[in-house]
Amino acid sequence: DCPAGKLYPQSKAEEIELEWIERYCKQMGDYSKLFDAILAREDHDDSTTLPPFPMKLLPPTTSLCFMDGGYCYHSLYKTHDTSTTPSTLGYRTPQQMLQFFSMRLSSSGLSYPISVYGILAVRDDLDQRRNYLFNCPRDTAVEIVNQESFDLPLCSPCRGIYVLDEALLEVDLWVKKEGNGSADKHILSAYAEIEVRVNFDIMLVVGFLVLIATWT
Repeated sequence: DCPAGKLYPQSKAEEIELEWIERYCKQMGDYSKLFDAILAREDHDDSTTLPPFPMKLLPPTTSLCFMDGGYCYHSLYKTHDTSTTPSTLGYRTPQQMLQFFSMRLSSSGLSYPISVYGILAVRDDLDQRRNYLFNCPRDTAVEIVNQESFDLPLCSPCRGIYVLDEALLEVDLWVKKEGNGSADKHILSAYAEIEVRVNFDIMLVVGFLVLIATWT
């Protein structure tokens, strides 16, 4: 029943998944080596800038997309549904929440200034529909002057983001070019998994997208 699974044969999905696992393990290994090297420096102190934690960008399909039970991330988070979560959903008692303070590309390779449009949305445990952090149509694209200022102007989510263990970040960003849109440049289209586990009241910096978040 997975909509993404219908786009690939199962053999191709397994190949994509294995390549993704290998790439993610290498990414984590490189991060660990860099992190340890920084901590081992004699001039290391509390003001030392640490590398961003690798963001877990998910592959377009996995072997789970072909299994009964709907346990792939497409089915769990209903990625085929592009509607917006209701603002009326919530709990009467305090729950584990996720808050985004800023988000920007850590490396884009673009020529500035540029005009950016697209979406950033979170699908959480309470409701799998989109809860927008950035929702900018092409007609009102945001101008970014330089890479140092590539902080996207986030909007307030329509309700609090409730996270028990994991949430899904949906990203689809474009650079607007002259004309009818056929020449527009695709920056990134991906799903990224945010793992909370038992971490509370912490600040986390992650990349490919640099994401600053706190759990309260």
